[in-house]
Formats: sequence, structure tokens, C-alpha cells
Amino acid sequence: SVLSGTMRISRSRLLPSDQATVHKYWRCHNRAYLLQGNEAKSQYLKSTEFGLNHRNSDNKVKLHAFGIMDNHGHQAVSYSGGVKNLSHFMRVAHGVFGQRFNRAHGRSGAVTNGRPKTTLIQNESHAMRAQFYVEANPVRAGICKAENLKLQTFSSYRYYAFGVVDEHTKILTPPDWYIKLGDTPLDRQARYRGLFMKYLRDGGDDLAKQMHSL
Repeated sequence: SVLSGTMRISRSRLLPSDQATVHKYWRCHNRAYLLQGNEAKSQYLKSTEFGLNHRNSDNKVKLHAFGIMDNHGHQAVSYSGGVKNLSHFMRVAHGVFGQRFNRAHGRSGAVTNGRPKTTLIQNESHAMRAQFYVEANPVRAGICKAENLKLQTFSSYRYYAFGVVDEHTKILTPPDWYIKLGDTPLDRQARYRGLFMKYLRDGGDDLAKQMHSL
């Protein structure tokens, strides 16, 4: 059909029906820099928290990582009890964010550019690399150096690498592979920092091997 190239494929056909972890990615409408201010980024994460706790997602969606930039956002998210819970979570979170953002800025219309992309994460090694990718965004964009990433309020890196808990990182659920990094929080944080820096140096080529030795 002429329309087949533009038809949207149902998420239920692309992702496992029961449970999975995904790399969620979205852009602002027309690639505008709507998240340029800290207030907007904070509002997005608060809307994410609202979506996680909403009855429609049935407390079966967990946020593992986030990196919010000026015109797009990345998150690592898992769902259980059906892919519908993931869809409900995103619909609520993005709907609430759009309403709050428009009200605060006296505007109307779309804030996000269509529905988010949700790429299936295949295994624990893939999950680690995906999370590093999410958190390394400010470094790749030249916003800060790797050694200063702890100061980035809208990256989950400071939680996993240094144990920082605040209004945004409190909504994180550490993934199983992170718990396996060490017996204590300090052990896990140190191992995480080492693996993250290795990822930046060599692109994570050896991470799969290292995961097998955990």
C-alpha cells in the first residue's frame, strides 16, 4: 500500500508482551529547545514520577536511568505485566508534562515530537551500555567533561557513580546488573565509575566479557 511506509507499527508488535527493558528516546516538537531551562527539565522528571505512580501503569513500570538534554530526553525503563503498562506510563507522563509546560509558558500545541521511540534492550550487557550511553550525553555534546559529570543534575550518573539521592534520582530503581557490581553501595559505585570511564575510552567493546565475570 502507498501508506505502508508511513504507518505506525503497534508497540505491542515490536516489544515482548509481558516484560522487558527499553531505551526510551524522544525529541521536542520540531526539534525546538523547549527543555533549555532547568525548570523545564525538572518538570519533565516530575511528570515522569507522576506517570510511574499513576494507577494506569499499575506500579509495574520502573525507571532505571535518565539523561535530559535541551531538546530531547533518554531513559532506560522496564515494564512488567504487559506492554500496555509501558504505553500507559508514557501517555500519562508526556500528557501531564505537555499540559504543565504549556500552562507555565502560555502556549498550546505539541511539546514532544510524536510518540517516544522504545528500543528493546536485549540483555544485561546491552542494558549497561545503553545506560552509559544515556548518561554520557552531556560529555558527547561537549557540555561537560567526564570528570564533571557528577555535577549534571539531569543525568542519573551521579546516583550510580556517587550515591547522590535527590528529588530526581529518588525515583530510580537500580537494575539487577548494577546490584551485581559489588557487595556494598561504595563498592558498586567505584566499579560503576571504572566501567563508565572504560566505556568512554573504548566504546564498551569489552563490557560483554566483563559482565560474564561478575
